[in-house]
Amino acid sequence: STWGLDSMPRLVAFALALALAACALARPHHPVIPAAYKVTYVETLVTNGTTYTWSVNEFTDVNQNSSRMENAAGNVDEICFSVAGHEFESCIVIVNAQWRYAIYPESNYCCHCCVSGPPGYCGVVKPNWASDGKYAGEHVIQTGSVNTTCYEFLVQGQFLNRYYVTPSPKYAPEGLVAPCMFQEYVSPQTPVKRLVYDLPTFEAGPQPSSLFDLPSGMGCETNQCPGICATVPHN
Repeated sequence: STWGLDSMPRLVAFALALALAACALARPHHPVIPAAYKVTYVETLVTNGTTYTWSVNEFTDVNQNSSRMENAAGNVDEICFSVAGHEFESCIVIVNAQWRYAIYPESNYCCHCCVSGPPGYCGVVKPNWASDGKYAGEHVIQTGSVNTTCYEFLVQGQFLNRYYVTPSPKYAPEGLVAPCMFQEYVSPQTPVKRLVYDLPTFEAGPQPSSLFDLPSGMGCETNQCPGICATVPHN
């Protein structure tokens, strides 16, 4: 048979079917991020009716059992802000195989918060933590300087977590995703925490081990963090 004008509707329908199939393939079934990466994000936290926003530089390498979160001054990070006398200071949180630490460069002070393994479970967040999440739709999110099509997954823990990711090969290796946004809700209508990732800064790959070195002479191993850390089991 010949392909004439009467074939055009079928061609259009076929093209649309291919496009829809491509979109379906693009959606990740399990939102697993790379085991090692660096990224900058903006964190927003609502506490006592007040909203605070600050920037964080994160470096994570699960193969080294380590993470580093550099919280800018003005932060109300749950651990950093709970250490009396150091509220709103810039604060570096380092996680290794033993402990989670809070470091205050301006005050030359460091303390350990909680153990990485049981019973505290304060270790590095696993890249597949949301792999059992329930798919909840597609959204366009402003991720730093770019708008990105992201896929939402619902993960129920102590609170309801809404996790938005992209499988774009610009950011994530094949079969993995990069984070767009994370939101934590104490109820379906009440968000208390939001992390919006600056995707152009997301870079998958091993991180230098020196990033996770603890500063000397600041009391990291001897000082026990007060505040919220005192409520977490240590042994």
